[in-house]
Amino acid sequence: MDEYLAPVPRGLHKVAISAIQRELSNYELNIVVVAEPVDDEAEYYRYLQQQLGGQKGVFGSLFDYKYLKQHVSVGYSDEESIWTVSGILPGCVWLHITTNAPAKKVYGITVIGPLLACAKLWNLKDPLNCSDVDDAVRDFQRIVEKDNYRICRALNLWKRHAQCWPDYQVPKNDEKLTFRVSCVRAHSKNYKYDREEFLRRTVDIIIPKGDGYAVNLSNYDFEMVLFILNPSCLAIAVMLRPNQLLGTKGFNSNNLPSDTSPPNLPGNLTGQLTRLRPTTAHLLHELADIQRGEIVLDPCAGIGTIPFHVGSNGIGLGGDICLEPQSNNVETKASLEYIQKFGPQNRNTNICAWDAGCLPIRTASIDVVVSDLPFGKQCLSSKKLTTVLPIWFSELARILRPGSGRMVLLCGAHKCIVKSLQEPHGNVRQNWDITSVFPVNISGLLAWIVMVRRGDQAAAVQVPNYKDRLRKHTARREQGRKRRRKS
Repeated sequence: MDEYLAPVPRGLHKVAISAIQRELSNYELNIVVVAEPVDDEAEYYRYLQQQLGGQKGVFGSLFDYKYLKQHVSVGYSDEESIWTVSGILPGCVWLHITTNAPAKKVYGITVIGPLLACAKLWNLKDPLNCSDVDDAVRDFQRIVEKDNYRICRALNLWKRHAQCWPDYQVPKNDEKLTFRVSCVRAHSKNYKYDREEFLRRTVDIIIPKGDGYAVNLSNYDFEMVLFILNPSCLAIAVMLRPNQLLGTKGFNSNNLPSDTSPPNLPGNLTGQLTRLRPTTAHLLHELADIQRGEIVLDPCAGIGTIPFHVGSNGIGLGGDICLEPQSNNVETKASLEYIQKFGPQNRNTNICAWDAGCLPIRTASIDVVVSDLPFGKQCLSSKKLTTVLPIWFSELARILRPGSGRMVLLCGAHKCIVKSLQEPHGNVRQNWDITSVFPVNISGLLAWIVMVRRGDQAAAVQVPNYKDRLRKHTARREQGRKRRRKS
């Protein structure tokens, strides 16, 4: 049986577990949540959140949601309460996966981003010393020597996964292998010493010099990682993704590495474009429960991550205003270059340039909308977002199939989304049924998932003065474009 460690976004972790269980249903499999955040306040608010229960909210099918504290958000889905905290490491749920599935099968699971071969996992009765580095090093050495720890099994698993890497040949002689060691530690005020200092003094314990591997901090074959998930939970693992080959950071920055799911951003575009992690896009698709042959739309697709990763079941369709060729800015040029290069690889996906408030799509022709909406910070201000959301949702109500149409929306703030969907506009109420609103952690940031179903009403109800609003929105956009051209 092979052992793995995998961090998945908090709030979406149960979706990830279900997807992994489905993918490996023909093999022996055991998945255990390794560690929760060490923040005592987070644990306390989790307890409060459990006491709240799933009370009905003011929006009918929307369950009650509450802010318990600024850094802790709690929401409700159809079946359970969900909570999350800010920060990249505490915002992850760490899974310990044990399976006899072939390495190639595990490597291809799309809902897992960083994946590691677990060499050893310790759940300690006596926690690691947090105040004195000398005592902490002695504690760690005693733990390792007691368990007769070796990296052989993890390294053999790494070799099998490395055979799946593009343009990489595993050295036949182990003595030619090069490595680097990183330390990842969850933030806590209890630690009185740097993780770098602890790593310098324990590197020979993690990989003894007698093993014969050579250190290379930049051009290495494999990365060993010491995880201090909390003082009572330690792990040593080998990174199984080819970050070093793609020129992206590993765990050495004490953050999660970049997602290596193809198509990857070329080196010349990494500083010009930002994208949703492909693994997060796959988790959103899991929530949408896409069936074979369904058409999946992303009205604010950016460079097309969500439609590109629909997979073989559905047909991906996406577009964005930023893709208009006449938009003479660096991001637009980089986006078009990326799409022109990788778009032909996805034959079941089409990417267009359009305005989400006026979609060139037939009425009642779309099955699912999955979208990472603007957060109202880098792209659009919160005020502008509040203005355009009613227009966008009127269009989405028109193109979605009545009764079966549904939306999974990732957003920075749920209140403006809920207000635009469910509050009456004048004397008209939109034809939506909100089924879930819950928080998730996306790359360390608190975000929200809003799940919506299109009602049975055949004719979509538009907001009052829809055409006038659309004209004003278009005119303001053109004015902004002219100002940018002059500047």
